[in-house]
Amino acid sequence: MLWSKYNHLFQSERHGWLLYNALSNTFLELPPQLGGKFSKLHAGESFQCDDPGIVLQLIAAKAVVEPGEDQRLRDILRMKRRLADLSERMLLLTVAPTRNCNFACPYCFESNRAGVSMSRETEEQLVQFAERFQPGQIFGVTWFGGEPLLRFEQIRRLSERFRALDFKRYHASLITNGYLLDAEKSAQLEELGIQDVQITLDGPEQIHDKRRMLISGEGTFRRILENMDTLFASSWSGVLHLRVNVDRSNADEYHSVHRLLYERYASFAKRLRVYPGIVHAMGKENPDTSCLFNAEDAADFQIEQFRRYHIRNMSFYPGRKLFNCIAARRNGYVVGPEGELYKCWNDIGITERIVGYVDPKKTWNTALLAEWLEGASALNDPECMDCSLMPICDGGCPALRREGAPHCSRYRNRLRELLEAHYDASVSGKN
Repeated sequence: MLWSKYNHLFQSERHGWLLYNALSNTFLELPPQLGGKFSKLHAGESFQCDDPGIVLQLIAAKAVVEPGEDQRLRDILRMKRRLADLSERMLLLTVAPTRNCNFACPYCFESNRAGVSMSRETEEQLVQFAERFQPGQIFGVTWFGGEPLLRFEQIRRLSERFRALDFKRYHASLITNGYLLDAEKSAQLEELGIQDVQITLDGPEQIHDKRRMLISGEGTFRRILENMDTLFASSWSGVLHLRVNVDRSNADEYHSVHRLLYERYASFAKRLRVYPGIVHAMGKENPDTSCLFNAEDAADFQIEQFRRYHIRNMSFYPGRKLFNCIAARRNGYVVGPEGELYKCWNDIGITERIVGYVDPKKTWNTALLAEWLEGASALNDPECMDCSLMPICDGGCPALRREGAPHCSRYRNRLRELLEAHYDASVSGKN
């Protein structure tokens, strides 16, 4: 038996020997007398265990492997990921019917890009573009912006056309600032196939209203909460994802808005997901990086929220990622309001980052498309493929990879603390 390169063994002061294997995504507590012996296997020494049950656990967890088994299993996982990225079974479109917005958030990456909305001609071309992928099995649409609800009638028309196409499954999501999500619109979400809605807050009212204000400068917090009340009171049966933007300037208030939301919507807790949206720099659009989080800050923040405030859903435990960001997916595109296609949400409105068009008469930038699908792929990066966390990491944000910016997972340098926090939460019943 050999030590797996994907093992992470450490001794916790509170829980003794803990073993995590990234290849199997398995987390084990080892008996006190066994942990020290097992650690010697890492140094190349022999390992003996008289308990066949524990041996079987270690084998099942891929913590002990046969010669060459690590590489074979890694290559199988790599193949599965590559097939998933290049699959023709899914068409995933993030559609921005407008770049206009009713908010004036100071950190918005689209704030300096001219507003434009989708024409009827482009609308028709978009439907025809989707038709060319039939009979695909899955069609996923995310409504994005600007603020997509400024074009709600267009969303309604396109949704009806999309749902009539010959796909086996259709799923739609809406990313909105929530200010325009009134009772009339909430009542229509179900029939439009929109089962997930994401709304963003930046903290409690006094903080949110300084960061997410209307163009006129007025606050938006109370109106958004009133609209969420209406949404849950409507016939809509979907899930509300409440993203709370977090950086160094407002991280201390995350717990208060988290508590406020779960208390306010206690009867809808199964349909509410409150989570921190870590704000980090994307390219050179945002010149003020002094308050932005890096991977270390994100890990510190997560651990503190559990240890200090006992917040349960902080995702300490790494999850295996088979499906990548749509930027790395063959049939994943961001559709701009003029019918232009991008691979990254942050590229909307930047001409040189257009990879293609819904208009069949226009020429695609196949070199740029190949750069996204091949050049920015972690599966083609020897350093990533040799990393002991490769099986549970997708290589980080493809856009950051393309720019040569830091992109490694927060798990890489803080795995021990995050795993220990997960174990604490598990044994205490807080997660």
